[in-house]
Amino acid sequence: MIDSTLGSRFRRGAPLALAALLSLAACHGALPAGSPPASPTAEGSNGPVPSATAGLSPSPGVTEPVAPTSTATLEPSSSPTVTGRLGQIDHPTEPTDVVLRMLVNGGFTAPAFQLTAASVFTLYGDDSVVYRPSQGASFLTDAGFGLAAFQRATLTPDQVDTLLGFALDQGGLRDARESYTDIPVADAMNTTFTIDAGGVDKQVFVVALGFQATGPDAADRSKFSALGDQLDSFDQQVNAGDAEAAGPYQPTWYRTFLTDASGQTGQAIDWPWTDVAVSDFTAPADGAARVAHLTPEQVSLVAVVPSGGIDDLLIRAPDRTVYALSLRPLLPDEQPIVPVPTD
Repeated sequence: MIDSTLGSRFRRGAPLALAALLSLAACHGALPAGSPPASPTAEGSNGPVPSATAGLSPSPGVTEPVAPTSTATLEPSSSPTVTGRLGQIDHPTEPTDVVLRMLVNGGFTAPAFQLTAASVFTLYGDDSVVYRPSQGASFLTDAGFGLAAFQRATLTPDQVDTLLGFALDQGGLRDARESYTDIPVADAMNTTFTIDAGGVDKQVFVVALGFQATGPDAADRSKFSALGDQLDSFDQQVNAGDAEAAGPYQPTWYRTFLTDASGQTGQAIDWPWTDVAVSDFTAPADGAARVAHLTPEQVSLVAVVPSGGIDDLLIRAPDRTVYALSLRPLLPDEQPIVPVPTD
C-alpha cells in the first residue's frame, strides 16, 4: 500500500534533466568558481536545476557509542576512499564531506517519523549522491510503516557544477538568510538546505516550503521550492540517464529506537535477537526514546535490508513488555553515536 503523503513532500514542478541544464550553462558561459553573489530571481522562478537531496545535520553533541552486547567497536558508516574531482565550482572533496543536502522534518507528524527523519538528498565530496526515491518512498507492511531503501548515484564534475550553480543562484542559497519562518503553518514540515560550495558554507531553514507565499520573502521561497522539487525527485534524473545509478545504498549501521507502545494496538513480534538486550538501548536526557545502533545483519531479523527505515514496529521484549521499534540507516557522514539533546 503506497502512502502518497510522505512520498510527495513538495508541490512538484517539472524538473529539468541535467543534460538540459548543462546545455543552458553552455549557452550562458561556464560557471565561474566562487562567482560573486547573484541577485534574486523573480517570484515563480522554476528554472533549471539538477536533482539532489539533503540529510541530517551532524548532532551538536554526543555521548559514548551504544552498541549491542555482542557488537564490535562502532565505526563510522563505510564509504569509498576516493576523493571527488573538482570542476569549476570549488567544494570539499572527501567521501564524507557534505556538499549539498536537503532534510525535511518537523510539523505535526508522528513521533516515530520525527525520530527516523533522514536527508532525502545528499551530494558528497566524492561526487556521489545518496537519495531517497520519490516514487514508492513509503509503504505499509503487516509489521509497520516502512520506507524504501536509499539509493546511490554518481555525477560527473560538469553535472556537479550545474547542480551547485543552480542551487547557489536559481535555487537561492547564495544570498539566502539562515531562517525563513514567515508562514505560520504549525502543522507544515520544515526544510533545511545545507551547502558548502563556491565560497558559500551555510544552512538555510525554511518553514512550510511549497505553501503559497506573499510578501518580501515570496521570491526567495519560490527559488527554494524550485530547488526542493529537483532534489526531492533525483530518481527522475537517474532514470533519465542524467546521473549514473550506483545501486542501493548499503549502510553500515542503523540507528534504532525503542519507545513506549502504551495505547497502540496491533500484533507484536517476539524479540528476535539473542545478542541485543533492551538494556543496550540507552535513554538520552530528554527521555524521548531508547537508542542503540544495529548492524545490517541484526536489522535483517525485523526488516528487509537495506532498509530506508521502519516506524512503529511493535516488538515484545523477553520480559513481555511491548515497545514500538523504529529505525533508519546512518548516512555516510553520520557517526553511530547517540545524539545529546540541546536547549
